[in-house]
Amino acid sequence: MSQKFMSLKGKLLLDSGELMGSFFHQSAVYICEHDEEGAVGLVLNHPVSVNLSEILVLNIPEVFRQSAVKLGGPVMQKNIFCLLRSKVKKDSFREVVPSVYLTSSIEDIFEEDSLERVEDVFFFLGYAGWSPGQLEEEVARKAWLISTVRTMEVFQKDPPLDLWKDRMYHLGGKYRFLAMTPRNLYDN
Repeated sequence: MSQKFMSLKGKLLLDSGELMGSFFHQSAVYICEHDEEGAVGLVLNHPVSVNLSEILVLNIPEVFRQSAVKLGGPVMQKNIFCLLRSKVKKDSFREVVPSVYLTSSIEDIFEEDSLERVEDVFFFLGYAGWSPGQLEEEVARKAWLISTVRTMEVFQKDPPLDLWKDRMYHLGGKYRFLAMTPRNLYDN
């Protein structure tokens, strides 16, 4: 008997401690799309040390010039993806949960009519992607812990909260120990 498919869209994946040595070590991944064809997510807690104006040649509205950029995943790292909260949905915006969207059309965010309606936006280089059945297999072998996440946690900016460390610490036991280890063991 096959198991019924259960979408993880809008959930947070946490490295359970099994992904050491991989791109996803100590990652908190927000799942933006998930169906039987695969999954797409963004790593929320891996910032890079550049801002948007350093990597884009577009005419960037002043409000976004100093926006931080995060490393969203190992797929298409030369492309920018945006996770945003908005009062309006454009054709290029793919809904994750109500009022939260994923888009690769940065120009749609920069349009005059969007600027006043975009409440929060994060910019990512690349994304995390899984082929059909791959994410389900990783969850089954306990590489990921699944957590709910509130929109305000996804878009929290000050202070920058590391969702992975926070969630792992609050799980207690071995997870609390993992939360206290440095991302790079050589920094210990």
